[in-house]
Amino acid sequence: FFFFFFFFQAEDGIRDVERSRGLGDVYKRQVIYCMNALFRIFFKLSRIQACETLLRWYQQNQGSISLKAYSMAVQVMFRYFMGRMALYYMDEEQASDALEFAAKHCNKKAIGNKMLIMRYLIPLKLRKGIYPLEELLEKYKLIEYIEISKAIRTGNVLKFNQELEYYEQQYVARGLYLVIDKLRYMTYRNLFKKALMMVNPPNKQMLIESFRRALELSCGEEVDALETESLLAHMIDNKHLLGYIIHEKGLVVMTKSKEIFPSFTNTRS
Repeated sequence: FFFFFFFFQAEDGIRDVERSRGLGDVYKRQVIYCMNALFRIFFKLSRIQACETLLRWYQQNQGSISLKAYSMAVQVMFRYFMGRMALYYMDEEQASDALEFAAKHCNKKAIGNKMLIMRYLIPLKLRKGIYPLEELLEKYKLIEYIEISKAIRTGNVLKFNQELEYYEQQYVARGLYLVIDKLRYMTYRNLFKKALMMVNPPNKQMLIESFRRALELSCGEEVDALETESLLAHMIDNKHLLGYIIHEKGLVVMTKSKEIFPSFTNTRS
């Protein structure tokens, strides 16, 4: 059995706008400290679901708790855990906002903390088509993102699959595997974009066979036409590619009035 005793003591550095009304205010000012401590314990024990009660309580009482009343270090830690929680529930927008705040306000000398934040923020940046500099990844020892970032940017499906398989255990342990796996479609998008630029059809119509050949070269293995057409249909449905398929003619007709490959911020997945 583990017993956790929390001793609350008012800190001179924290002041409420209103005059203190007794011990209750002292306890209220310790809420975020307590939540950070519990978040750290639950994440260490891989009991992320145990954080749901804390998260639900905070959301219900958010109006009466001012994060600005706490030191920036406390705010950064809280935002980091909130970002992790949002990522666990696949709320990428909320996770990105929380982690960006943590990264921006993290002490520059706290390299280890910055590394932890960037580890979860970088996949979200990649989802938006923002690629980190290799020097940045080397500085924070995030080498697992170096080659996979290059693979996504260049549309190298084979390299993407190899990197995902190599670091699979790390991604699973950190709860990042599903986020990283979604980047596969960004790799397909960049590959097909390159193929379209090379063929450059004047009427914005391209044979599915041309996409199949590009996919086959990038994957390093045989790919049939049906698999390619299914992939294109999925990308069109999720707005990774704007256009439609004429199955009988084996054609993909791209839009003429908009960007054919929109940024991932405007897509569904």
